[in-house]
Amino acid sequence: MEGYITRPINLDKLPEAIQSLTTPGSQGRPPSEPEPPLISSATGPVVFDKQELLDQLDGDLVFAGQLVNAFLSKCPRHLSQIQSAIRNNNPGLLRQEAHALKGALATLRADRATDAARRIEDIARSGDMSATADAYSNLIAEIDLLKESLAPVQGVSKD
Repeated sequence: MEGYITRPINLDKLPEAIQSLTTPGSQGRPPSEPEPPLISSATGPVVFDKQELLDQLDGDLVFAGQLVNAFLSKCPRHLSQIQSAIRNNNPGLLRQEAHALKGALATLRADRATDAARRIEDIARSGDMSATADAYSNLIAEIDLLKESLAPVQGVSKD
């Protein structure tokens, strides 16, 4: 089988992907879909889409709070490693840490910060580290905005 579904997993598309792999005569690939637009709305990518995160988690606000808290506890380490990789001109480490951070941000549905982390990952992949300072400053600004937006979800608990 060769089909796949991108992460973070969209539960609405999962049954379609499974069906495309199990239907007799299927090529093992889900039907092609147009690429999503680079800008998610008329005003551009969003800082944080709480509703999309909750949709992804079947409305589980407690789990959303746990994801947010886990992100907030791990984010400083990723940023520190990214800063170290830039300072030491280490594109391998930079790509690895930017990729990990990008995945965490995408899971939270933080489009703008995800794009900023993707830019750093692309810079590292190219090997030309000359644009990293500006890209890192942009990432920090986006994460600062994101932290403000996450506050309503952060304190949610089972109690």
